[in-house]
Amino acid sequence: MLITIAIIGILAAVLLPIVQKAQPDKLEAMRRKSYYILEQTVNRMKTDDSMYRER
Repeated sequence: MLITIAIIGILAAVLLPIVQKAQPDKLEAMRRKSYYILEQTVNRMKTDDSMYRER
């Protein structure tokens, strides 16, 4: 019984960092989403004819 618990503890200690690295970085995902939204906004502003009327 004690050996089983020790093996489970060792496996958890080895696998936990691997599992944490496999999860996507939340800050990186937020940065990419913010950049995408900003890029889309700028592109829409550039192509919006109502903002740049010819006089």
